[in-house]
Amino acid sequence: MVHGGAGTWRKSTSALKRRLEVLRKACCYASEFVQESALDACEEAVAFLEESGVFNAGRGGVPTAAGTVELDAGIMDGRTLAVGAVSCVTRVPSPIRLARRILELKGVILVVGETANKLADMWGLASSEPLRPKRFSYYVRKLEHGELGYLTKDILEVFRHLGYPLETVGAVAVDKEGNVAAACSTGGLALKMPGRVGDSPLAGAGFYADNRGAAVSCTGVGEVIIRLAVAHLVSEYVRMGRRLSDACRIALQRCDELRPPLGIGLIALDSRGNTAVAHTTPRMLYVIHDVRSVVKTGLRA
Repeated sequence: MVHGGAGTWRKSTSALKRRLEVLRKACCYASEFVQESALDACEEAVAFLEESGVFNAGRGGVPTAAGTVELDAGIMDGRTLAVGAVSCVTRVPSPIRLARRILELKGVILVVGETANKLADMWGLASSEPLRPKRFSYYVRKLEHGELGYLTKDILEVFRHLGYPLETVGAVAVDKEGNVAAACSTGGLALKMPGRVGDSPLAGAGFYADNRGAAVSCTGVGEVIIRLAVAHLVSEYVRMGRRLSDACRIALQRCDELRPPLGIGLIALDSRGNTAVAHTTPRMLYVIHDVRSVVKTGLRA
């Protein structure tokens, strides 16, 4: 199961159709790995989306206020609770690959900035030059027109009015042994402060996986998701006996209690293969590939 973010897209746009098609291809490709390893399936799905360049992740990462690209990603194994994550990487086209390598290390979970770039160099995962944002002038125009007021005003109020598309990508999977995994990757907020870290590389916030609970991948304004540890909240509700769909609903209700309310979305899956999609935005992009090889593509409203 993969997602391509939450937002306000219109159904008829060619850009939206392209995103849904890329999500479908990523999900179908990752399904080749899922029977043997949920963790591998999540890595492959998110890497596919990062490499596509059509989402705010990997090669499609939006620019910081300095005109650079700083990428975040995280991945978690629900069987062992092992986590790997990176933040503020600038030369790694597929940061989920780097996060997976860090997961396999002992004694470290989250690596940031230039140290993460150097690890990517060592493992052959880095590009020789920093990644370049493709739409810097587009976001600068938005800033000049007052449409990115979160740079000078309260970020939550602006996002409530802007309906900004939050194109973080993520994946959740369960393998034949009932092991779950979750992954998340993003370029963060457009024209964000350099060095800003959102929810996507933080286990328990933007992603979480526990065989006894659920695998969850979130999208939205990271500062809110972090405050409520949304992914962990959903998993804990399931571990304590709540149905998966109810756990997602209750978690998002908690988000709505924060003022002002704003857009959050998530996908979730448990060890029995139950799936759920929940969001407080007008729409959420997702694709599900079930055990019968049935593919469901969604522009949920």
